[in-house]
Order: sequence, then structure tokens, then C-alpha cells
Amino acid sequence: MRPGFRNLDPIRSNQHLADDRDTPVHAPAFRATLIRGRPLILLPLYQRQGSDGFFIARPISRFWLALSSFLRRVNADRIAPLLPGVRRHPAFTDTLTVDRRIARFVATEIFHLLGYRITHRDQRSLIVARRSHDLKAPASPRLKRTSPHESPRVDPTNNPEQSLAEYRRDFAD
Repeated sequence: MRPGFRNLDPIRSNQHLADDRDTPVHAPAFRATLIRGRPLILLPLYQRQGSDGFFIARPISRFWLALSSFLRRVNADRIAPLLPGVRRHPAFTDTLTVDRRIARFVATEIFHLLGYRITHRDQRSLIVARRSHDLKAPASPRLKRTSPHESPRVDPTNNPEQSLAEYRRDFAD
């Protein structure tokens, strides 16, 4: 890795990023647009300068993130098998087979919005799947402060792991 890069720095097309032994490693050629913006260099966590390894990420608009979040919250993925050229995979749950001759234009983008990932692609079909931990978000307890000087406590209305009786018992201490 060349010196001077920080995590999430924007990069330019064909920019010299690193050296692999004696061969320079350049960013791929791309076209920055107003919609997509410039790609960013993403460094793995805890990586020291000079260690090899980096990713090139592209920024995603807040609009698309909000739309994807909304579609997943309302379970819009349930209508996916009703779309033309889309059917459930016969062997795997939460997996769909997409006929690319029928659903040819924005199939990848639509399924990404619904939380699917591409697992196989060929000229005739696209197989998309959702990972088991993507199907339901883990419960995240809300922390509640009863006073500014007290440590936060778990809100029982949002934590299925802790019953109201346990919450009251802990609170009485």
C-alpha cells in the first residue's frame, strides 16, 4: 500500500494505490458521476500502513438506503416471486431463480433493494438468495436513563431477553 491513504479516502481512475512485489497496482478505470460519486478506498480494520489488502467501495445515496430499509421493513420481498420471470428455487428456501430473458433490465438492482444477494449468474438465469441472518434483524435493546447520574438500563419494552419482572427486580437495587 502506498503511504498517505486513510480509510474512506476518495480515489481516482487508474490511481497508483499499491505495489505487489515489483508490479504497481492501479485503481480500475471508472467514470465518476453525480449519482454514484467517486469510489472510496476501504482499509480493513486494524491494518497497519504497508500491510497488503484494501477494498474499493462506491458511495450509495441515502435515498437508496432509505428505500431499501423501507422495503425490507414492510416485507416487500414477499411479492418478488410474483414478478415476471421470477420463481422460487425448488431446493432452497429464501432463494429465487430469475429468468434473465424476461427480467432483463434492472433485476440485480431490484433484488439488492429487497435484501437478496447474487449467488449464481449465467446467460439465462440469475439465482439470488437471502442469508439467514439477513431475514430478521437481531433484537437490539434500547438503553434508558432514569436520571443523568445513573447508568443506562435496558428498556423492557424492546428487549425480549429480559422479562418485566427481571427489569423491576434489577431496578429495585
